[in-house]
Amino acid sequence: MVYIARLELQGFKSFGNFKTSVSFDPHFTCIAGKNGSGKSTLVEALRFVIGEMSAKQMRAERFSDLLFSGGNGFKPARFAEVSLYLDNGDGGIPLASKEVIITRRMDKEGKCTYYINGRRSSRQELMDLIGSSKFSLGEYSFVFQGEVDNLARMTAIQRRELLDEMAGVAEFEEKKTRALQELEEVERNLEVRRVQLNGLEGRIRELQTEMERLAEYRKTEGELEQVRNWLSGVQYMEYKRELEEVRNKLSKADKRKLELEEALERTRKEIQRLRKEREVAEKSISKKQQSRPLLELEGLKGAIRELEEQVLEEDRRRRELEEQLMKAPQPLIEFRSLLEEFRSARRRIEDARSLEEVKKELTRIEQILDRIDRTLQRLEGAEVRGLPSRSEYENTLSKLQRLRERLDHLKNELQEKAGEAEKTKTELQTLHRRVRMLENRLNRLEKRERNLSMQVSELQLEISALRERKGELEGELKHLREVRVPQNLEIHQLERKKEELERKLRGLGPINFRAEEDFKKQEREYQELLKRYQKLVEEKSKIEETIR
Repeated sequence: MVYIARLELQGFKSFGNFKTSVSFDPHFTCIAGKNGSGKSTLVEALRFVIGEMSAKQMRAERFSDLLFSGGNGFKPARFAEVSLYLDNGDGGIPLASKEVIITRRMDKEGKCTYYINGRRSSRQELMDLIGSSKFSLGEYSFVFQGEVDNLARMTAIQRRELLDEMAGVAEFEEKKTRALQELEEVERNLEVRRVQLNGLEGRIRELQTEMERLAEYRKTEGELEQVRNWLSGVQYMEYKRELEEVRNKLSKADKRKLELEEALERTRKEIQRLRKEREVAEKSISKKQQSRPLLELEGLKGAIRELEEQVLEEDRRRRELEEQLMKAPQPLIEFRSLLEEFRSARRRIEDARSLEEVKKELTRIEQILDRIDRTLQRLEGAEVRGLPSRSEYENTLSKLQRLRERLDHLKNELQEKAGEAEKTKTELQTLHRRVRMLENRLNRLEKRERNLSMQVSELQLEISALRERKGELEGELKHLREVRVPQNLEIHQLERKKEELERKLRGLGPINFRAEEDFKKQEREYQELLKRYQKLVEEKSKIEETIR
């Protein structure tokens, strides 16, 4: 029979961090000793290693209290480990070894790990193994100190329950209850699998129908492709003629494009040259506009404007005298007329647009001043009652003389500067004409450049279209050369056949092109699910056998 051969402890309660080993013989039935010697701790270690789940059954509030807490210079244990060595010489435990080692290891957080012969296992596997070796996890598998008295005070029913526990009857009932629960769970899973299998069977039938339609579609599509190829073969010669035409057009277009690009390049170079020439002319214009003769001429014009203002002021005074001389004799009337001519000449100078006009009016003013001088001389000795005094006429004459001298001086200066200014103006006019001519040429060339660019772009589009069509035709011809068209086939026959096949394709409706792939996938899922279903059936049979 199976019996406990040895018990090893490390870090469990008061046994400390050092590994402790306790050996037992086959006839061992109890542990005796004085109080505090560790009797109860050894039994608790036995209960711990065979899967006890209640810390209170081992005199602890929680599992972490089972670890050695330290003291007397020893550090607290980082884990607790108990190993139970069972003698399996008679093969009572269904394992191929003479000795079976059961180990339970617990860390500081209370997490436990189980091992059977060094192999990590689950608690359920451990429970099954312990059950097969007649070790129970009930309270009475091990009788503690003081429990013998309790046995004497038990009722007959309580003693029967205790004996059932020790005989393994309670464990069998527990296993039976657990097996019934497992059977119920298996039956639920079987029902789920049956529903899933039925669903997959329906889906597989649908996919089989879809595969048949897909096969018909592919067959019809193949026939349609053949008819299309024959139609293309009939068009072979037409494509060939069109390709030759496209090649000729493309050659001419490439040649024309080259000519246009060369003309465009020449035009752009000419535009660049004219722009530089225009820039030089504009700089010359700017420089000449700031030249000294023109600036001095502008200064003379300013001086003339100042003189004109003085003449205006003197003219105002003369108008006053004129009002007094309304009844004057003939010389005074002539004097008034001359003043009017002087004002007219002054206004014409103001309105003058050229140097020649200014010079002409200055000459006329000089003549008017001469006549005014002669008229004043005639009036010099005249005594007219009520007219201005002689001194006033003399002052007027003096002022007129100064104005005349100033105008003569300006006239001389104008004559001196007129030549230089005229030359500069002539040069400016020439430059302006040159700039306008350059701009006109630039406008024409830029317009030509735009036209050439547009022609090149349009020609490039035409070339691209021709090359694309050429590639299409070459591809079609390459494909068509490999097609042998049956004799006595006419285009109208092929067209009718093509329309017939296309109607047939449309009549097939939507096609699942993944039907074959989906069918294989569903078939695999069905087989896998069927295996799981059969496994559940086998599991159900085993559970029912266990219950029986």
